[in-house]
Amino acid sequence: MQTWWQFSKNDSLIFTSYLQRFRYDTPDPTNFDDRDELRFHTDIREIHTFSPCLALHLNVSLNLLHFVYIYGEKSADNNWTRILRLSPTLFWSPIPRWRFSHSTEVLINTVDYDYESMLPSIRSFLYRKFQLEDSVRVSLTPRVSLRLFYRLELDENGKFLWDRWTEQKLADRVSRTVTVSMNYRPGKTINISPGYTFYSRRGYRYKVGLTNLQEKNIMLVFKSYGPILRIGYTSENLRFILAGNTIITNTPSTKKKILTRFNLGLSWIL
Repeated sequence: MQTWWQFSKNDSLIFTSYLQRFRYDTPDPTNFDDRDELRFHTDIREIHTFSPCLALHLNVSLNLLHFVYIYGEKSADNNWTRILRLSPTLFWSPIPRWRFSHSTEVLINTVDYDYESMLPSIRSFLYRKFQLEDSVRVSLTPRVSLRLFYRLELDENGKFLWDRWTEQKLADRVSRTVTVSMNYRPGKTINISPGYTFYSRRGYRYKVGLTNLQEKNIMLVFKSYGPILRIGYTSENLRFILAGNTIITNTPSTKKKILTRFNLGLSWIL
């Protein structure tokens, strides 16, 4: 189901939701994987226009998934998955040649088991993520524009204690991405975008030491950087995209590697 409301000339709301039930039955009497799955999704998007050059998009989404195994032999695996996401995005264009975009995202994903109190160990887990993105697009000429992009991502996961609503952290990571690209349109149907990108990721692992205090140890250090190129062609019946990059990767435990990748996409409407 999807519904759209226009409250005023500056506010609109889009609501999307669905409910699904999946039933899995096996003919083998020795197979105890028979189960029911209940899926629920809802998404709410609010768009508010402050002025012709400033707008806010606010997204809230919720996903629920419940696994229920029919037989007692597998009922210990009955669990709930809950995913909640909040993502506001601000668009600002003070003059026609400049366009700014700023977005943040907070996401939480929990998986908890129905009969965990009867199990010898904690199986429920939690994943959380915070993401920040900023981009600036400047039109230098009618055919050439410059884009700067930055992303910061903080995420962590751990054991989830549902009854106390607390987390025993197991690992966390910090990722950063910086991209500079130029967009050149020699004609109405051709688009050429060269650029350069840098990516880094650092991760830590947590464990309880001999003093019963949580210790933090580095587990991952990764960096990559290199040139990128995207060429696109669009006509009435044909869409062609060629994207490639050369990435140099660095980690403390491996030698420097150079990877070259190409992606080709072609769509033809008959």
